[in-house]
Amino acid sequence: MDELMQSYIQTEKKELFHDCKYRADLETWLNRAYAMMLVEQGFLTREEYEKIDKGLVAVLASVTEEDLKNAAHGQDIFFVYEQALYDQIGMDTACKLHVGRSRNDIYFTEHRMNMRRIVWQLMDEIIATQKTLEAQAQENMETVIPYYTYGQPAQPGTWGHYLMSIHLCLENDLSRLRHAYGIINQCPMGAGAGIGSAFRLNKYRLAELLGFDGALENTLMANSAVDYYLEVEAAMAILSGTLSRVGHDLDFFASTECGILDGDASICGGSSIMPQKKNYHPGAALRKSATPVYAQMLNAFASGGSISLFPIYETYSYCYTIFDTADGLVSDLKLLRLALERSRIRKDVALARARDGFTAATHMTEQLTMEVGEPFVKTHHIVGNMIHTLMDQDRLAVENMTGELMKEASVKAVGFVVERTDEQIAQMLDPLASLNAKVTGGTPKPEDTRKLLEAGQKNRRDNEAWLTQAKKQVSDAFALVEKGL
Repeated sequence: MDELMQSYIQTEKKELFHDCKYRADLETWLNRAYAMMLVEQGFLTREEYEKIDKGLVAVLASVTEEDLKNAAHGQDIFFVYEQALYDQIGMDTACKLHVGRSRNDIYFTEHRMNMRRIVWQLMDEIIATQKTLEAQAQENMETVIPYYTYGQPAQPGTWGHYLMSIHLCLENDLSRLRHAYGIINQCPMGAGAGIGSAFRLNKYRLAELLGFDGALENTLMANSAVDYYLEVEAAMAILSGTLSRVGHDLDFFASTECGILDGDASICGGSSIMPQKKNYHPGAALRKSATPVYAQMLNAFASGGSISLFPIYETYSYCYTIFDTADGLVSDLKLLRLALERSRIRKDVALARARDGFTAATHMTEQLTMEVGEPFVKTHHIVGNMIHTLMDQDRLAVENMTGELMKEASVKAVGFVVERTDEQIAQMLDPLASLNAKVTGGTPKPEDTRKLLEAGQKNRRDNEAWLTQAKKQVSDAFALVEKGL
C-alpha cells in the first residue's frame, strides 16, 4: 500500500479548515470593510480611515501564530486584534472603528464566511469526483455486471450505469450544498448584539463589501440562527452516507466471492498471519468514515434545537466541530477517486456472474409474454418451472435451459407447449440483449446510459459555473476592500 493511500485512510485529523491564519484574514477583511463603510457614512474622516486601514494591514502582518492560537484556545481574537490596533496607531483613532457593532454580529458574520469556504471545498471535491465517474462511465457503457437485490444476483446492469448512479447521488449533494449556501451567504453585520443600532450604518453596503448576497433583515436571527449550520451538517451526513454505501459495494465487488473488481497493490493490503490475503482498503475506509459524521450531525441538531432563540454559548459551541467533518469528507472524496482510478473491472468475470446468475430471466419472461400472448404471471411460471426443475436436479446452469425443458415447463404452467430452440433460449438469457430490450429510459442499456452521462455532464458544468461565480463574487468583494477608497 503506497503513501498516498495511507494518507487518505489515516485516522489523524487533517487540518484543512482548522486554520488560525485564515480566521485572522477574515477578521482583517471584515474590519477593513467596516472602516470603509464608516467613512462612507460619515463616521470617519478620510484621514482616519486611511490610518485605520493601514494599521489593520500592519496588525495582520505583526500578529504571530502563537497569538492566533492563544485566541483560538481561550482568548478572544477580537480583543487580540483590537489591542494590536491600539498599539499600532494609537487608541484615539483605533477606537473609532468600533461603532454600532458587537462581537456577536462580527463572529456570526465570520462563521458564515468560514462556512462559505467549507461549501466551496466540498463542491470542488464532488465535482472532481464526478469528472472521474464520467470518464470511467464513458469507457464502460457495455461492461455488464450483475445488479443485486437483497444480496442476490437479480438483473443485469453495467459498470457505466452503476457509476452514473453515484454521479446522480453527488448531483443531489451539490443541490443541497447550493441551497445551504444561499442561506449561509446573508450578512449579519448591522445587527449589533441583536437589536441593531441607533447609528446610521449601511449594512447592505457592508454585505456587498464582504461578498454576501444580501443582509439579514431580522436582527435577532442574524445573531442566533443555526439553520445554516444544520443544513450543511445534514448535507454532509447524506453525502457521507452515499460514500459509505459505495464503499460497501466496492468491498463486495472486490471480494473473492464476487471477484469482479480488482484493486492494484497501491490501494490494497495484506495480513500479518494469512499470506493469501488481499484486503481492498478503500471500501472499508469509506464505510468507517460515516458513523462519526452521523454522530456529529446528531450532536449539532441536539445542541442547535435545544436552545433559546437568543444567542447563548450553546448557539455556537458545537459549530467548530463541523470543520472536522468537512476535513474527513474531503479526504473521502479524494479516496473514492483514487479507488476508481486504481481499480479495474474483470469484464469476463462480471459477464459470467451476470449470465450464470440468471440475471436475464426476467427479460426471458417479458419476451415470452410478448410473443406467446399469455400474462406475465403465467410466463413467469414457465421460466420459474424451468429453473426450479434444474435446481431440483442439481443441474442449475444457463446451458441446461433447453427447448425440451421449456416444452415440459410450459405445459405445466399454461397448459400448452411453447417451443423455442436452444439457441433462441440462450439469446433470451443473454444479459446485454436483455438490457438492449429496455424501453423505459434511464436504464443500463448503453444508449440510455449515454443520455444519463450527457445530462450528468451538463448538470456538473452548471454547478461548476455557479461555483466559479460564487467564488468570484467573494473574490471581487475582497479586491474592492483591498484596493481601498
